[in-house]
Amino acid sequence: MKRIGLVVSTLVKCVFCLLLNPVFSQDPSAYSILFKNPSDEMPLDIVEDSIGTFYAVGYAGYDNQPYQFRGLAYRIKSATDTLSKRIAFHDTVTRFFKIIPGPNDNFIILGTVSNPPNYDERLMIAFLDKNLNVLSRKEYSIKDYTMIDRMEYILGKDNSIWLYGSVSYRPDPAMDFFLCKLNANGDTLKTGFYYPHNPLGYSALFSPDSSRIWIFGQHFDFIGAGERVVFDTNFNFISQSTIPTEIFPNINTLWYSSDKILCGALQIFNRPQQDDDISISFLDTALNSSSIHYYGAYDTIDDPGAERFIDFLDPSKIFYAGIHNLQFDFYPTGVSWIMTGLLDSSLNTIYQSFYGGDAYYIAYSILATKDGGSIIAGGRYDYHTQNNERDIIFLKFDSVGSITGISPKGEDQFQSFLFYPNPGNDFIMLKGIMAGSDFDLYNQRGSVVKSVHLENGSNYISTVDLQDGEYYIYKITNSQKKVFTGKWLKMSNKSFLH
Repeated sequence: MKRIGLVVSTLVKCVFCLLLNPVFSQDPSAYSILFKNPSDEMPLDIVEDSIGTFYAVGYAGYDNQPYQFRGLAYRIKSATDTLSKRIAFHDTVTRFFKIIPGPNDNFIILGTVSNPPNYDERLMIAFLDKNLNVLSRKEYSIKDYTMIDRMEYILGKDNSIWLYGSVSYRPDPAMDFFLCKLNANGDTLKTGFYYPHNPLGYSALFSPDSSRIWIFGQHFDFIGAGERVVFDTNFNFISQSTIPTEIFPNINTLWYSSDKILCGALQIFNRPQQDDDISISFLDTALNSSSIHYYGAYDTIDDPGAERFIDFLDPSKIFYAGIHNLQFDFYPTGVSWIMTGLLDSSLNTIYQSFYGGDAYYIAYSILATKDGGSIIAGGRYDYHTQNNERDIIFLKFDSVGSITGISPKGEDQFQSFLFYPNPGNDFIMLKGIMAGSDFDLYNQRGSVVKSVHLENGSNYISTVDLQDGEYYIYKITNSQKKVFTGKWLKMSNKSFLH
């Protein structure tokens, strides 16, 4: 198993971002947009239409105050051309979970609706046009359950929607698993249930012959390990198998080829302090795993994004997103970074980037975009200025992982500096606005082997005297005492030549 992907023939860069004063983006393929509102909001899903416009959905409100729920919809044409709406229907409150490109250039929204006084949730299928207007909607009760806790879907070849997730009776936290098939018009065709102990289905695929539904999750067999549970298309339970990866709190699976599954999950390392990393590997149809690659900083909690955290359009360009320095609190009093990266077809790192450090950031969903880049729907919370109200941020990256600029809806700009090559050999190069920052490099025994005061522009750090074939931990401390950490591998010249 590999701690990180190794690249010996490709220059790898790490991009770190500090928050500076606002200016406008000069690159239409790279920008950030911060939507600041006096309520608690989160984006859960994002898609791209045929002309490169992005549409996202989520909801505002607090889970213990369901009367405040409002569905959120966003349209992003560029950094300066955006539209957002809160959607409810008279006394009906809504939550939006998923958005699907639909017929006639419209969109299908999967979510929930509820009404006073009890606010028992029902499944909602809504149709939106490109201006985020609701064209129509349908509602269905899922048996007598009062809350829909999680919702995911896969699409059938006939444009049918195969919905699955978790349902419960408020306020009882115990959950049951449900499946539901809808046609393209949003009509329910069948529904099924499964009743073990709190099952969680995070991701799903059709089997290669489309006769089975593979649900990837946990607790389907009263155990916490990762599992693949198989149902037939009539929702009859067929089998359960353990998969070779940790899965809490999320797992993503995508068909990478006709016989290979791209699988992303969470790995918790047993160290003196908790150390989580994103794990990504390939599985065959029998669930045999290739070498698992891990992405994150040493002795830091680096978790996958809360929803879709791996995606690709080109098999040689696999994107991932997560949270660097995760804290176990809805409204943390510390800082974090949105972590993202690009991998090649062997899961080797092409670049890795960290954005944030001035507040607490979380990644929800990443989407590989048609221009060769990616976009992340995320959240931002600053306990200094916000009272339990998370804002929504969208980060659009170009094809080389850069991001610049901001829309008028936000107040901050991200500026990056580069760290490369990684892996490397004789030197490390740091470039950017870095005056007043310090660089320290530690060996595996925790001893400082390099310490450099950085200047603006290029900073060349010789590593000729360091041991080949070892990982080193680097720490960059800026003038505001914000700290960035990561790993650097020194390889031998022989490895680079081969």
